[in-house]
Parts: sequence; structure tokens; C-alpha cells
Amino acid sequence: GGVIFSVTSSDLSLNITNSATFDANVSINDGGAIYVDGSVDISCSNLYIKYNNSSNNGGFADIESSGSLTLNASSDISINNNNSSVNGGCIYNDGTCNIVGGSINCYDNIANDGGCIYNDNICDISADSLTCMDNNANDNGGVIYNYTSGTLNINVTDISFNANYSNLNGGCIYNYNSCNITATSLTCMDNSA
Repeated sequence: GGVIFSVTSSDLSLNITNSATFDANVSINDGGAIYVDGSVDISCSNLYIKYNNSSNNGGFADIESSGSLTLNASSDISINNNNSSVNGGCIYNDGTCNIVGGSINCYDNIANDGGCIYNDNICDISADSLTCMDNNANDNGGVIYNYTSGTLNINVTDISFNANYSNLNGGCIYNYNSCNITATSLTCMDNSA
């Protein structure tokens, strides 16, 4: 965790009045900005997660099996240009991950599996709109890789997947277990694998 290292049974809450930015943080291990083995809760109006890099899992955050990460932005969440040398360009989740925002925009994130998110436990995403564009997986899941123990719940009014790519399978989503998507509208365009 380049910024935050949360140990088992710890509880960290950040309540920020305006915007929170995690920019260009680096870890030579897991979690470019945040490593979660306890509980981390970040609440703000706008959340910007960009140019974070991990030499292992989770370009922005690595959530271990006993860990819980909540990202709650009343307006917008922007996730762009994060990179993992292994899995989860932005988030690697082996615990519990909750992402809540007005609009969530994910673009230009890169990893081997799960260009934006690698999930192997519980991941819930809720928003008015979700736009994922130009995310890239060297192997599977250009945007999301949901592995054997993963339960992925996406509850969003408007979803758009555009120009995401994986070198093997699942230009947008590679699902190995349970993936539930609830939306009013869904647009998938120019994605490839």
C-alpha cells in the first residue's frame, strides 16, 4: 500500500467534505495506494483514482480475504490509467468491496486479468451511471474478471461498455462464478477479445 496499509482487525474511516484524489501512487508489492486487511471506508463528494501502479495485485487497491473497502462518492468516481503488473488494474478483491457513486467512469486501466477489477469474493457496485472504456487485460476480462469464489453485483441505471479489450476471453467481463447485473439501459460497443 503506497498510501495506506490497513492491518487485520483495524478500522480506518476517511470522511472528506469535497474531493479525494489518489494520483500516481506506487507499490512494489500489492496495492499501489491501498492495502486492506482490515476495514477502510472512504466517503467524499468526488473521488479521483488515477495513474496508480502496483508491481503485484491491485494497481490502486489490494483487498485481502479479511479486508473490506468501501468507496462512497455522492457525485462522481473517476478511475483511469491505473496499472497492475499482475491482476486488477485498479482493484484486486479477495474480501469485500463496495463502490457507490453518482456516476462511475473507468477508462485506460490495465492488468493481466481484470483490466479494472479482479474479484474473488464479494463486490457490489451501485451508481446512476457506469461507463467503462478502453480498459485492457493481457489475458482475461478487459474490465472485470470475476473468479471462482466471486460474487459480483452491479446495480446501475445506465451502463456503457465501449472499446474494452482482452487478449484471450471476455473483452468486458470474464465470469467464472456469480455475476448479477441490474440496469435500465446497457450499451456494449466495439469491445473485443
